[in-house]
Amino acid sequence: GVERTTYEVSTLIDSSADSNILSYSAWEILGRPTLVNVPIELQSFSCEDTSIVGKCTITMYIQGH
Repeated sequence: GVERTTYEVSTLIDSSADSNILSYSAWEILGRPTLVNVPIELQSFSCEDTSIVGKCTITMYIQGH
């Protein structure tokens, strides 16, 4: 079977966005999933460039959905 670990994290998920950004503390709470270097910059909602540390893929089960 698949091992599941439960973490409780408060964050906003935008299901229509190409990417969602986690805070450093949320990344730590999630067990510090491995980050892959990506040579891109993102733009914030206010059109400011935002650099990122890396990319990770996680599977989320959202309570009540």
